[in-house]
Amino acid sequence: TQKPIKQVQKDAQSFRSLMKIKGFPLVLLIVILLQGAHASYYNYGYIYLQDLGISKFYIGMIINIGVLFEILYFAKADSFFGRWKPASLLVLAAAGSTLRWLLVYFFPNIWVFIFSQSLHALSFGVAHYAFILYITQHLPKSQIPNAQGVYSALALSWSTAVLTLLGGYLYEIEPRLAFLGMIIFTIPALLLTLRLQ
Repeated sequence: TQKPIKQVQKDAQSFRSLMKIKGFPLVLLIVILLQGAHASYYNYGYIYLQDLGISKFYIGMIINIGVLFEILYFAKADSFFGRWKPASLLVLAAAGSTLRWLLVYFFPNIWVFIFSQSLHALSFGVAHYAFILYITQHLPKSQIPNAQGVYSALALSWSTAVLTLLGGYLYEIEPRLAFLGMIIFTIPALLLTLRLQ
């Protein structure tokens, strides 16, 4: 079923008004870059671990380490970072993400990869928390659902899909390059967060 014309016009107006809110487009761009930078990990992390000679049984455990740290972070996020400004959290996320991909590139062994999994709490968790904190503090309540929808569509889906193409191209050249290539997005995100502050 198609939306009524009035509803389509209302949605378009709400999106335009959302993008006019001071600071929101910049914050959105930062989280698009940070969440998209997980593309190589999501799509090639399993294959990369196979290339390192890790058995399938252990690969599943290693991948879940990132999920475990993410869960632990979200369980304690309010107590640890509740007083932080969203801009400061985004700096932390961008720095953590950059460090994560540099470690995977420069140290191609299983123990460094396992350690880098702990940084998922920073690269994904802190960025997500910072965005939610930002919209609850700086956006009118009526715009929060729109902001969450745009974030889900662009930062959690579209950017990952686009950067998967780059990651695949780099992986064919050298597997570790697929991870290093993600700093093309995390470093600009870091610079933008410094501007945001």
